[in-house]
Amino acid sequence: MDEVRAGAESGRVITAAIDSTTKKRAGQFATQGIHIGQNVPFPLPLMNICGETTEDIAMQVDFGFEILAAVKNKPVEDIYKLVDTHMTDSTSHNKGFAAVLAQLYNLDDAA
Repeated sequence: MDEVRAGAESGRVITAAIDSTTKKRAGQFATQGIHIGQNVPFPLPLMNICGETTEDIAMQVDFGFEILAAVKNKPVEDIYKLVDTHMTDSTSHNKGFAAVLAQLYNLDDAA
C-alpha cells in the first residue's frame, strides 16, 4: 500500500482493474489488482463469485480494498481515494459500480 500512496503522490495514475468469468468448466471467479502507472501491478486475491450484478461487482472491488485497509490499519475510504480510474470490460453489470462504491464509502465524487 505504501507503493500505491507513493505512486499517487508522484503523479502516477492509480488504476483498479477487475474481471470475472462465469464460463463453463472454468469456474466462477474474479481477478483484480491495482496498477501504479503502467509498470507496477499489485495483485489482489483471486475470489470466488456468486453473481455479476453491478452491486456484486462493487462488493468484489470493496473486498480487495478492505483487505488492503486491514493490512495497513487504515480506513478503506482513505485507500479507495487513491484510485484514479477503474478498468473493466464493457459488460453492462460493470458499468456504474464506482458510484455504488462512492455511496458505500460516503464519498461525494469517486466515480
